[in-house]
Amino acid sequence: MLIGNTFSFEIADSHGYHLPEVSLELIVAVCSLFVAVATVWLGFLKGPDITLYGSPKFDMKKIDWSEIKLIPNAIQFSPAQLIFINEGARSGAIRLETFLRPSKEFESFFSKHSCLFKRDNEPIWRDHMPYISIPDRESRIIEVEITVEFHDWKDYFDSEPVSKNEIQNILCQADDRNRKRFSDFCSMLKLGMHIGEISIDSMQTMGFFRGLRPKSLLRRPIGNVDQEVIDGFKLCLTKWGDIERYRILKIVQVVDANIDSFLQHPLKDLLARIENKGPLQEFKSDFWYDLKRSIQGSRLAEKLVDFIFKSYALESKIKQFGRQADRFNDDLQIYRRMGEDLRKKEVKKHEDLLAQSSALKEEIKDLLNEIKSLRNVLGSCVPPTTRD
Repeated sequence: MLIGNTFSFEIADSHGYHLPEVSLELIVAVCSLFVAVATVWLGFLKGPDITLYGSPKFDMKKIDWSEIKLIPNAIQFSPAQLIFINEGARSGAIRLETFLRPSKEFESFFSKHSCLFKRDNEPIWRDHMPYISIPDRESRIIEVEITVEFHDWKDYFDSEPVSKNEIQNILCQADDRNRKRFSDFCSMLKLGMHIGEISIDSMQTMGFFRGLRPKSLLRRPIGNVDQEVIDGFKLCLTKWGDIERYRILKIVQVVDANIDSFLQHPLKDLLARIENKGPLQEFKSDFWYDLKRSIQGSRLAEKLVDFIFKSYALESKIKQFGRQADRFNDDLQIYRRMGEDLRKKEVKKHEDLLAQSSALKEEIKDLLNEIKSLRNVLGSCVPPTTRD
């Protein structure tokens, strides 16, 4: 029906009832409203929409096997470029996290993986990446460089404490066990196997309210073992005796020398000073920490010291001596600050100090006997070329 310049429609339902007339202008207005809402949604309310484009490549870097001075214990990958485009209508932020699960064959040799993140000319972020902003309708390229680390082939030592009688055997055979372990690794390598599976996830802003939400970006196997890698590691096995020969036994000798310098000799000097100058002298108490500081930074030496001293039950004894020496030193300081007259009255205090000093002297003697016995064991753990 035409009413003036306006079209209207009369609609009947299935029962013949007539519904209110709908004008064409109303239909056009409703359609325009939907278009406007869609435009606003796509143009503003949609929020950030950050998407990974393409398929980044994780290619293993080549190893120069021609001049091997150390057996490689890490596989490095060339930086992979991850391209992100924000197709939303508002700026957003993103942070990446990497995970690497070693293949079953590599699990017993795997130590950890590390990651470097880089964007344009900004500083490199190691392992932990901050949030970066991506404006709407713009893109960002983030480089991800993965390194897979195995346990040290020569420095590997992972033994629980044992009885005193077993220490020598464990230490003297440690280098041979590492060679056997590396030989098993070389035998395990097969053409076409993968080192592990890399996963890259993100925390990124999404939606109108731009809330942070996790998102899985990619999962794929990486580290395709080729013949060059297999031959390279097998070449290292043939040169095992030429590369840092008897590595663990040599570090055992270093530990033995440090025990002499930072434990045995200082204890002897302390005992001599107490015997020469009288019992009411301060006792040095930080022998254990001096020894630990002397090997700080050498993971192998730290592991060996922990194993040796826990097996010999010496760590707890040395620490206990230190605590008792500190208590004695505190009591001695209080006693010395007393006036002359007060000290004469505090006879029991004086007797207690003498008793403490005497007990500490006996503990020093016991420790020295234990350390002497321990050093005899370590003295027998020497490389074959230095044995008589």
